Amino acid sequence: MRAIKRSFALALCLCLLLGSCGTLAESFSARQIDFCKEYVNLRERPDSKSRSLGQVYIGEVVVAAPYDDAFSYCCYNGQYGYIRSEYLNANIQPWSEGTFYVTNCREYISLRRMPMKSADVLARIPLGATLDEIYYHDGGDTTDCFVYVKYKGQYGFVLWDYLAAEWHEGGQ
Repeated sequence: MRAIKRSFALALCLCLLLGSCGTLAESFSARQIDFCKEYVNLRERPDSKSRSLGQVYIGEVVVAAPYDDAFSYCCYNGQYGYIRSEYLNANIQPWSEGTFYVTNCREYISLRRMPMKSADVLARIPLGATLDEIYYHDGGDTTDCFVYVKYKGQYGFVLWDYLAAEWHEGGQ
């Protein structure tokens, strides 16, 4: 009888654990870094004194899920960590300084659910296609940086290296 009770308790714990993980995954959504001077730190733990894993600059987009009252669990360019929730804005604003095109690929690039190469592919964007909207990227020269875009009504992440721009004077 004890073995049955233990097995049932273990099965119940696993169901609860797996259920909460599914809920967390479903609660991820795009947020733009805002309400800071220049950048925020992506932290190893939900603590302002925790080690910084890197910086995310104002205007850039992360995928975030609420963690507690002070922090959100975030994914930025394939790296997971914590950012203070007060710096995340749900009202994401597109960049309006140019028209962006898909370039530097053979046939298409992948529009991904998360900013990482292993993330689910939402759509394929063909070479030469114009993106409807693109969101801020700091212009750094690092490879494998993702930007948040809109293509044919669908939002997702693409690699910055595959984009080229035709700049507009006056930012329109």
